[in-house]
Formats: sequence, structure tokens, C-alpha cells
Amino acid sequence: MKKPKYRLSPNEVERLVKEERERRKKLRIVQVREQAKANAAAIRNDVRREKERLLKEFSAEVEEQLTAEKDEKVRKLRLKYEGTLRGIGDGHREAYLKGDGYSAIEQMQKQQEAACAAQDRFESALRKQRMEDAAREHEERRHILARQAALEVERERATEIAALPPPAPDICLELEKKSKRAVQMMDMKAFANTHYHIPDYQVIRAGPHEQTNAKSDAEDTDLKLRQDLAEKKRSLHEQKERARIRGNEALQKEMLKHDMGDMLQDLSLLQRNDRRRRQKVLADVPKQVFIPPERCLEERQDRQAEMERKFDELYMQ
Repeated sequence: MKKPKYRLSPNEVERLVKEERERRKKLRIVQVREQAKANAAAIRNDVRREKERLLKEFSAEVEEQLTAEKDEKVRKLRLKYEGTLRGIGDGHREAYLKGDGYSAIEQMQKQQEAACAAQDRFESALRKQRMEDAAREHEERRHILARQAALEVERERATEIAALPPPAPDICLELEKKSKRAVQMMDMKAFANTHYHIPDYQVIRAGPHEQTNAKSDAEDTDLKLRQDLAEKKRSLHEQKERARIRGNEALQKEMLKHDMGDMLQDLSLLQRNDRRRRQKVLADVPKQVFIPPERCLEERQDRQAEMERKFDELYMQ
């Protein structure tokens, strides 16, 4: 009996091809990633080896430079040392050849020349310092000198103006002046209207029994001042206390206002959440709940009749 041969459907063939394509695609991606990792590792190794090579070359070059500089310094010191050794005794031989008298005279001349040059430098430096001090003092006192000069000019001008003859009197002003006749004042109460300046005060001497004790008056005044000071302190304390109470009340009102605003905001948020929850519950409720029973029965009968009609059409063909 031969085994039945089965053929793959187009959908199965397409599925197998798609799976094979996906497998090859994944395999290719894995291979590309592995190759990229290998290339990156090779590049890193090459960079590391190049860096080590450059560091070795640089260190060798620095060592060579240091060695060359050290050898050069040693050579220069050796030459200097040899020159110093060769120059030992030259000063003694030169002093012996020149003689003591000639050297002393020459040394005295040099000392005198040095002293004269030092004295000249001192005098020139002293003159320069004095000139700088005078210029600085003049700069500091310039505004004072300018003010003194201005005052001197004003003084001379005032002297000249004061020396001028007085101006001639104005005839118009002289005519306008009215000569007032002097009136002998006998009694202040005798004048009702007058253009004279009559004193409006009189000094009445107090009797021996009318004078009070100055010490007791001073004590009373001191007591009154202390009472006024205490009253001012008390009123200031009361003002501060009232201000503090008003501040506390205003703070409490402001806190209550903020609390009320926060509570209203929370209530509004709770109301929105409750409305959203109710809407969600109403959305999950089937719509048949809101349809009358007669309408539901009619719809069920219509569906049953439609199913029967389609069944007849399907099996009666």
C-alpha cells in the first residue's frame, strides 16, 4: 500500500520561507556583530601596540637627550676644573711681578675715584629726590594754593569796591520819605490807634509770698516727665501688642483661606473622579438595561426570524 503524498499549501510554503528568511537574517546579524566585535578588538590591539611603541620611542629619545645633556655638563665642568687648576698661582705671580708700592698707590687711586663717583651719585640722587618731593607736595597742595589765590583776588576786588565813593542819593526816594513827628509817649493806654511800636508786655514783680519752691517744682516736673515716658512706653507696648494680635488674626485668616481653597480643589478632584467612575460603570452596563422589555422581546423575535430565513436560504439551494 503506497503512502499518501502530502503537498504543502501555499500558506505553509510562505510561512516556511518567511521563517527561513528570518532565521538567515538573524544569523547574518549575529555574524555581522561577531565580525564587528573582532574588528573592534583588532583595532584596539593595534592602537594599544602603537601606543606602547610610541611610548618606548619617546622614553628612549628622552633618555638619550638626558644622557647627552649630562655628558655635556660633565665636559664643561671638567674643562672649567682643568682651567682652574691651570690658573692656580697666577694671582701670586702677578702680585710678585707688580710690586707692593705700585699696587697700594693704584688701589688708593681706585678707592678715591670710587668715593668721588659715589658722592656724585649721592648728590644727583638727592637732587632728584628733592625735586620729586617738591613736585608731589605742589600737586597735593595745588587746590589749596588755587583757593588761596582766588581768595586773594576776591580780597583785592572787595578792597577796590570798598574804596569807591558812595553813590549819589536818589531824589525820588528822598521825596517819598515822610518826616514823622516825634510824639512823647506818656501812657500806653492813652493811645487807641497809632503807628508807633508800643510794647505789649509789662514786668510785674512778684511778692515774697508768691514765689514757689524751685526744688519741689523740679521734682514735680521730673515726676511728670517720668509719667509721660511711662505712658509713651505703655502706649507703644499696647500698639505692638495690638499689631501682633492683628498679624496673628490675619495669618489665621490667610491660612484658613488657603485651607479652604485646597479643600475646594480636593473636592473638585474627588467629584471629577467620582463622575469618571460612574461613567465607566455606566459604559460597562449593557444597553438592554435601558431598553423596555417589549422592545427587547421584539428584537429577539426579529433576530430569530432572520436566522431562520438565512438557514432556509442556505440549505434550500
